[in-house]
Amino acid sequence: MFQVEHSRHRSVFNFLVNLMAGLAAYTYLPKKPSIDIYPKDLPALPPAIF
Repeated sequence: MFQVEHSRHRSVFNFLVNLMAGLAAYTYLPKKPSIDIYPKDLPALPPAIF
């Protein structure tokens, strides 16, 4: 999507510049993907008893 997966960089500096450019382009996305880490369909787990 932002051409970050290119793997034939000739130097580490070139890789970092390409990575930073991809991250900067990602920040301008109007709708960013997200992960719901708190599912609402599952019941709450009981507290652990030791």
